[in-house]
Amino acid sequence: PPLEGTDRASFPVAALDFPLTFRSRDPGDRIRLVGGSRKVKKLLLESRIPLAERERVPVLVDVSGRVLWVSGVARTSEMAVEAGETMRIRIEQ
Repeated sequence: PPLEGTDRASFPVAALDFPLTFRSRDPGDRIRLVGGSRKVKKLLLESRIPLAERERVPVLVDVSGRVLWVSGVARTSEMAVEAGETMRIRIEQ
């Protein structure tokens, strides 16, 4: 099953390194989750996304290549949006 909050993601603008880019998964991509860092490839496998569709799953990265969101699968735990925070970006699938 997908992880909590995977159909949309919000990020505090001040914590982002622009530009942001959507791309397909690259070998070695990792995303920081609450329990630690995980390989994007493994998350897609565990989410039971068919092999033929895995390359079409959008991955949101910042200018340094840090994975922020794997659409429909997981969002990084590094950037929590605090209650009342007004400057944020919200992305939905």
